[in-house]
Amino acid sequence: MGPLRFCWLFSPDLAREVLITQAKRFSRSGRQVEVLREWDGDGLVTSDGEFWIRQRRLVQPAFHVSRFAAYAQQMVQAASNLVDGWLREKPDCVEMNSAMTGLTLEIMAETFFGADLSSETQDLGQAVSDLGDYALRELGKPFSLPNWLPLPSIRRKLRAIRYLNGTIDRLIQERRASGEDRGDLLSRLLQATDDEGDGKGMTDEQVRHEAMTLFLAGHDTTAGVLPWVWYLLAKHPEVEAKLLAEVEGVLGGRAPTAENMSKLEYTQMVIKETMRLYPQAYVLFARVASEELELGGYRIPRGTQVFPVPYIIHHDERWHAEPERFEPERFEKARVEQLASCAWMPIGAGSRACIGAAFATLEMVMTVPTIAQKERGC
Repeated sequence: MGPLRFCWLFSPDLAREVLITQAKRFSRSGRQVEVLREWDGDGLVTSDGEFWIRQRRLVQPAFHVSRFAAYAQQMVQAASNLVDGWLREKPDCVEMNSAMTGLTLEIMAETFFGADLSSETQDLGQAVSDLGDYALRELGKPFSLPNWLPLPSIRRKLRAIRYLNGTIDRLIQERRASGEDRGDLLSRLLQATDDEGDGKGMTDEQVRHEAMTLFLAGHDTTAGVLPWVWYLLAKHPEVEAKLLAEVEGVLGGRAPTAENMSKLEYTQMVIKETMRLYPQAYVLFARVASEELELGGYRIPRGTQVFPVPYIIHHDERWHAEPERFEPERFEKARVEQLASCAWMPIGAGSRACIGAAFATLEMVMTVPTIAQKERGC
């Protein structure tokens, strides 16, 4: 397309080459990074090179499994409160996309910032939605229009950025002033030091960049997957019955915890199969070839933007038999061991795979059984 070269990868073998085997021969740049950098700054999603490596070291401890027990409790409580509200109000129907968006925003606010932002849920949701809509439009354009143009879309974007930046800056300042460690992600970011590097921590600005990146990415993944889970369960009552039987057998009416998460095997299969059919990252971020190289027998000139495409790979019968069929049993251990590397990669692969993948999985495995057992009376 004009001076730009694009290459789309529909094979797990080639995706593995780009994301893992030859990852050092590609940089993280392109139009996607350019658009997201407006509000993510130099966060993990948009940064690259040595700076990204340092930031990854600083952020990683916030997602250590030792913190999952507390996170899980907050997730379960938020989901439980949501269903209790339904049972009290007895609505004729529930619009699950909005409900799951509100739920994940509440969970993100509590686990990331240790704050009750329930009074701001509507404003937070609107800001996140405005940025998401803007990003979808802009990613298909060769360049962005300048922010000084008085266009409604630009005004909405700038308003959303100001609101989110202001909210996170306020929380950072309050936490710095109190010096309190609430055990949440914000505390971890503020206290992190690069012991393997310069021994320093992050500036408040960099903390905001990382907090914004993780907040938006974390919300987007779970808020996008959960409505599809409920849709697929409604379409496949035999799967729903099996999931409910597991929930009853494992939990017996008790709340799920991080400790019994591993026992909810079928629940995890349902979530993984949902992410195969409807991956939120249906096209991964572009990798730009830093030098001329070869992929699958094709010459890839320097500067080519290469896109692994999980959606196509997930729906290809070469890697997944009857790919349009909803079959959670695909993710039984024995079958997963036979699956080609990168044949399932809803959150990417290699060193740039989503840092919050385990957190997102925990969130879904805590909320799905909680909602299912309370709503169904298990």
